[in-house]
Amino acid sequence: MVLGNGGGYQDDSGNWTINSSQNAEALQFLSGLVSAGDTEPNPGTKDRTDLWKQFAQGSIGMINGSPALIPIIQDGKKLQASDWASVPIPGKSGPLDKTLGVCDNVSVFKGDGKKQAAITKFLDFAYSDKYQVQFDKEYDLLPAPTRRSSR
Repeated sequence: MVLGNGGGYQDDSGNWTINSSQNAEALQFLSGLVSAGDTEPNPGTKDRTDLWKQFAQGSIGMINGSPALIPIIQDGKKLQASDWASVPIPGKSGPLDKTLGVCDNVSVFKGDGKKQAAITKFLDFAYSDKYQVQFDKEYDLLPAPTRRSSR
């Protein structure tokens, strides 16, 4: 939200600036939406573990998602293509012109001996070209560019 108002977490010099005027204005706007009853009345009680599924079932009116949401909507078999749309993330003066990005990580603890071999075998399997291409086709996201290890 703060990015849509010209704010962010750092200023142009790279210094942390959570309390910038743009961020404060954006949070006041959000507070107004809550006060007006335009949002979930008690978000602390909302189960966030399956928000995309709840959207696909029609119980959430708007959600920030990605192309990975499309198969979930189709699997829900409640919403038709004409029932939903994907639009750029809005900002104060128009749609955001910068991506928010996607960064998912798989992290594992270092293992010893047999555990390390099993971890390596699993990661080699999961990051093989075959499954990365399948992931891209299913979710319309780019596959993992590299597999990094701290070994």
